[in-house]
Amino acid sequence: ALTVTTGTGYRNSVTSINFSTTEVRVKPTLTDPNATVTVNGNLVASGEFSEPVTLSPDSTLINVMVTAQDGVTTKLYTINVKREGASVATASLALDTKDALTVTTGTGYRNFVTSINFSTTEIRVKPTLTDPNATVKVNGSLVASGEFSEPVALSPGSTLINILVTAQDGITTKLYTINVKREGASIATASLALDTKAALTVTTGTGYRNFVTSINFSTTEIRVKPTLTDPNATVTVNGSLVASGEFSEPVTLNPDSTLINVLVTAQDGVSTKLYTINVKREGASIATASLALDPKATLTLTTGTGFRNYVTSIDFNTTSISVKPTLTDPNATVVINGVAATSGVFSTPISLNVDSTMISVVVTAQDGITIKTYKINVKRAGANISTAAFVMNTKTPLTITTGTAYRNYITTVAHDVNSVMVKPQLTDPNASIKINGVTATSGVFSAPINLNADSVMIDIVVTAQDGITTRTYGINVKRKPNNTIMVNNAKPENTLIDKDDRQANAKTGVMIHQGLSPNGDGINDNLIIEGLEQYSDNQISIINSKGMLVYKTAAYGSNGNVFDGHQNNGTMLVQGTYYYILEYKKGKNKTRKTGYIILKY
Repeated sequence: ALTVTTGTGYRNSVTSINFSTTEVRVKPTLTDPNATVTVNGNLVASGEFSEPVTLSPDSTLINVMVTAQDGVTTKLYTINVKREGASVATASLALDTKDALTVTTGTGYRNFVTSINFSTTEIRVKPTLTDPNATVKVNGSLVASGEFSEPVALSPGSTLINILVTAQDGITTKLYTINVKREGASIATASLALDTKAALTVTTGTGYRNFVTSINFSTTEIRVKPTLTDPNATVTVNGSLVASGEFSEPVTLNPDSTLINVLVTAQDGVSTKLYTINVKREGASIATASLALDPKATLTLTTGTGFRNYVTSIDFNTTSISVKPTLTDPNATVVINGVAATSGVFSTPISLNVDSTMISVVVTAQDGITIKTYKINVKRAGANISTAAFVMNTKTPLTITTGTAYRNYITTVAHDVNSVMVKPQLTDPNASIKINGVTATSGVFSAPINLNADSVMIDIVVTAQDGITTRTYGINVKRKPNNTIMVNNAKPENTLIDKDDRQANAKTGVMIHQGLSPNGDGINDNLIIEGLEQYSDNQISIINSKGMLVYKTAAYGSNGNVFDGHQNNGTMLVQGTYYYILEYKKGKNKTRKTGYIILKY
């Protein structure tokens, strides 16, 4: 089989054949029978085999060149023929001791490590070649494939055995290494225990294994029991020889921490492993505490310069606060804002600033050195809240706009409205508010504000409980202009009528605004029918001048269901005169109204 590979040709292939094959022929079949093809420069007929190509011992590159009918276009195909077995220099290995070979790193093609009993002084290796035509040597001595080598003498610690396989081509070689370790020779491990039965926790350090443990501060000495993995190894505790499985002599402990060194020396007298135990006397460096407040308030973690930093909010009316520290180690000491405090007892009251107060709690450990600082930022709630919401007595919506205030609103009222009132709702009831310089009450409408022009600005100032923080709000009240539209009796669309001219039904109080100008200026943007909200069972139809229905809906005015110059299909109508039929029920009686409206943009 030809396998696609990379190379310098248009197409590049590789194949493997038996090493006994010394020549090969190539049969090219042209896509275009008018093209020509050469194999290694010799012309070959399409669909016919070439002359034999002599093969090299390892690999041979055959070039197949196709020249198109135009005599210019060419494509080069390459075939790399590899003779199987020529460069195969691999083998599997086994030991006469039947010990497992574990892959490791090293300088060879394959590197193995194995451990055997220390009493074993020699070993033999059996290599089995992948290609029986290859040859193999163990430590320089020729060995038959599938046979054990001569015995290899073993050193006391470890012995490196080299197995060199040479392929049939006499060139390709692969080196295998086996590192044979005599068990017990370099085993320098142990397990450790303390006479106090305190737990040993793994930590970092300079030893092979490093542990840390904490004991009661009243303990002044400790003993270590090492248990060797290899009983032929030896062990010392702080330089003194100790029997495996026995406790050492007592080790005197320092006031804070003591480092104990346990050194294990393997049977070979060379391999060593150092174990370290850092014994900390509990309480010596413990400077932690839990904190509580009076009055009760939640402490929330935040960032800051302390070991732990908290923030809390309390009622603004609270002017002082007490802190209760509970020490983790009762032998530690604590001061609050420089004043000594007692663990589990509330401190003397701490006076609070108007806005925020920082309280410092410093814990000093029993060792007199270790210190941890806790910070509590106490904020008096409501101190700087100066926000509010607003409602107009005209029930007209307040739309956010731009301006110089913190919040700016605009609202539009009818032309005949001469005054308005504003009802503020403070976020913090302890804040205060003024409307146009006059003090107002949260949740209550202000005194009437006269509208002396078509546009009046109402200025509102909210002052927070702290008396410092303020926010300004502006409400621009605009009155609808008293405009008219041209309509005449013969042609209603060309006659002057008032935009607010209403067709009134004296019995029902339903009035229809004839003017409709949906241009986004907030004035007559949709068809207004006053009084219809009391008749939910209603229906309106709008017809153009050709008598075609362009809009129809029921429950007009509910949930934003209004006519704004668009047909039911969403198409915007052209400006002009349109006619309506309005029907609504009052009890069991049905009322029908007809008329016209004028649509302008």
